[in-house]
Amino acid sequence: MSSQRRKAFTIEEKGAIICRLENGESNSCLAKEFGVGHSTISMIFKESFNSNVLKAKRLRKSRQENVDQALIQWFKNMRNKGIPISGPMLQEKANGFAARFGILDFNCSASWISRFKVHNIVAGKIVGESSPVDQNSTTNWLISVAKFTKTIF
Repeated sequence: MSSQRRKAFTIEEKGAIICRLENGESNSCLAKEFGVGHSTISMIFKESFNSNVLKAKRLRKSRQENVDQALIQWFKNMRNKGIPISGPMLQEKANGFAARFGILDFNCSASWISRFKVHNIVAGKIVGESSPVDQNSTTNWLISVAKFTKTIF
């Protein structure tokens, strides 16, 4: 087992290492300075080409802002009522809003919904106390159950 501890580099440190390597400094010189092996420095440099570690992701806005806003508002209203919403329900509503706004070339795809969810919806279950039940619904249910039980017995 090695007595060396792992070194976790911050993004700033990785950026500095990459810049210094691009300016011609050697791996071994940087490795000694940071107290790591030269292969670690090489991997940091290699990772900078294979991933977007140091690049900020671009936030793509929807081309149909009015559909986006209407869908967000509808989603919030449904969630406030305690109604769970699925992806297909969102797709159907988005297509409905687009038709209502007169957008003919809009087709709500699964990728559009996934982008919408990432930017606007925090996934999670609806938990906690149940919503209050409408008194008329309860009464109607009790009456129907009472009629059903009388016919059985």
